[in-house]
Amino acid sequence: IGTVFALRPSARVTADAALVDEAGGAESAVAHLIGHGHKRIGYFGGDPAGYRSGQLLRGYGDAMAAAGLPVDKAWTELTPRGLLNSTVTAVLCGSRERTALALRVLAAAGPSRRVAVVGFGDFELAEYLAPGVTVSTYDATEVGRAAGELLLSRMRGYDGPPRHVKVKA
Repeated sequence: IGTVFALRPSARVTADAALVDEAGGAESAVAHLIGHGHKRIGYFGGDPAGYRSGQLLRGYGDAMAAAGLPVDKAWTELTPRGLLNSTVTAVLCGSRERTALALRVLAAAGPSRRVAVVGFGDFELAEYLAPGVTVSTYDATEVGRAAGELLLSRMRGYDGPPRHVKVKA
């Protein structure tokens, strides 16, 4: 039976994968912020060597470059304290957990530290927050469907090179 990975490709096994276009999602999210006038946009995510963070940082960098905006290394290595002390006016958060942490830190700072927040991954009650938070998400059912189709294809005899199917974020 074939092996199919979902959400992340394997670093050790050559196999099919159903992935989310996280780079494209991050690029769209940052372009959204740029469209709202932000020029100093940070990234608050996990380990940059990790698959997801690497994809999100690539999309972030692509959007900033396309707009001709500089990227300060400190903006892409934000910590909770760094977020408070940075000059960013907006931030892309790399996960639901990072979004929640950024919102907590910014809320504790009070109204003097206003930063637009875009989170990667939807979370419960996001639509009720004030000020609002924008989220970038994907259809988990579509990822599952893509993974299932890849596996069925292998079971039916496909023995070609590994395929990576990307679902839009």
